[in-house]
Amino acid sequence: MWCALCAWLWLSPSAWGARAADAEPRSAVLVVEADARCIDAAELRARVASNAWRWVERPSDQAELRLAASVQPQGREQGGLQVTLQLRRRDGRSAERTLAAQSCEAALDALALLIQMTLDAETRSQEAPALTTDSARSADSQGQDAAWSAVTQLVVGVSTALSAGAAPALHLGLGAYAALELLGFGLVRPRLQLEFSHAWRSGVAVDGGTADFALTAGQLLACPVGAAAGALAAHGCGTLEVGRVWAQGRDVYEPRAADHAWASAGLGVLLHARPVSRLELQLEAALSRPLWRDRFSFAPDVFYAVPAWRWQIKLGLAVCFL
Repeated sequence: MWCALCAWLWLSPSAWGARAADAEPRSAVLVVEADARCIDAAELRARVASNAWRWVERPSDQAELRLAASVQPQGREQGGLQVTLQLRRRDGRSAERTLAAQSCEAALDALALLIQMTLDAETRSQEAPALTTDSARSADSQGQDAAWSAVTQLVVGVSTALSAGAAPALHLGLGAYAALELLGFGLVRPRLQLEFSHAWRSGVAVDGGTADFALTAGQLLACPVGAAAGALAAHGCGTLEVGRVWAQGRDVYEPRAADHAWASAGLGVLLHARPVSRLELQLEAALSRPLWRDRFSFAPDVFYAVPAWRWQIKLGLAVCFL
């Protein structure tokens, strides 16, 4: 048993010494209270090696640790020795450790082991705050990296819209949308919103007949930047709208209908607020450019050509899940 303890004793100082080599050595006092024929104080000090500590002569009020080692007979009938190490720190805290030994050599090994363990423990306690601080900084850094992508809003709602561009006059629309928003950092407040809507305008009277228009489309809003103040928030967005526009002529000799693809892209502003915790009010304004511009006619006269710009204003009400 003592051979194993001695092996640990001689190996551990080199491991801990390497870690503490760059640090300023701390001071300790070792007082040996034992028969000099049994325990040699110089040999005991020599068996304990630590780059983090240096022995100072007593008395020394500047020493951080005071170690008092003693060896006393356990009893005549037992024939053993009681090895005790008392520890007192500069702040007044103290501790005591005791082992039993069967010979002076074993007592010397036991004391060296106790002292080495004590110095190693005190070295670790000194390093712990720095390690804890470094770990906290690392955790904070990881927390910040994770925090910017934390989902802060998840909403599903309905909207009503007033828009122009897909028909000769203003047209109304109804839709539904879902949005996901991340915490971000600074002005980077990502929000992604997907909408599906149906807009129509019926009874457009022109020369040659009457026309009905409808636009069914999906619209994606990608909003990388934004700002918030309390329950209010604003976002700058890019928009992409893809769908189908349908037109039908009436009050003519030969009524016809047309169905064409529709696409537009542009920029928008999104404002939203939470009057209560689970409801979101939303106001959206967007200006976009149709990617192609169809023309509609009651032959031979063209009565409507899709303009260069299309605008939309939407008002939404959503339920918040976060």
